[in-house]
Amino acid sequence: LTFGQILMEQGNPDCVAAYEETIRYTQRIQDTAAEATAHYNLGHAYKDIPAIRNLDAAEAAYQRSLDLRAPNDLLKRAVSIKQIGMVHHERFNESQQRGEPAETVLKHAQAAEHHYHQSLALRPSTDITGVGPTHNQLGNLYDAVGQTERAREHYEKAAQYFEQTGNRYHAGQVRFNIAAMYLDAAKLESTPARQRDLL
Repeated sequence: LTFGQILMEQGNPDCVAAYEETIRYTQRIQDTAAEATAHYNLGHAYKDIPAIRNLDAAEAAYQRSLDLRAPNDLLKRAVSIKQIGMVHHERFNESQQRGEPAETVLKHAQAAEHHYHQSLALRPSTDITGVGPTHNQLGNLYDAVGQTERAREHYEKAAQYFEQTGNRYHAGQVRFNIAAMYLDAAKLESTPARQRDLL
């Protein structure tokens, strides 16, 4: 598992073979938790390494990871669900870039939204390090579909959680995203008063 992690951090596609070998070993010794982690990391590889990028394979790996998690392991289940949401978010981005029909783009956005909210609902209230990034993802999603106020709501929550954990860099980055979002929205407004409000 560690070897696969090292290869993945280097962007080396050979990490897939390492993770698959880990999965075989964990299945043999019936270590379900370790197998779930290997599938989870395999999902990252298929999502993040350009040479082997395959969103269907990434979603399948994250789903397998979720299926292996214990029903009472809410945090790990929430993390896997968030990653499935991120796969749908990637599909949404790609669908937009390709100029696909609006209903197709919307379907991917709704799937991402559903998984992000499901992840938030499962997370314990003490998990402030995990809640912030999920709110940030929702902010990005709502911003991309033009729902400025919903985006602001989640961006502000993300910034607050980042500040609570001492993560000033990401808190500042989120606040920059809010400013950029309002600037872009103002450019689309035809009413001067509304433009001023957004600016």
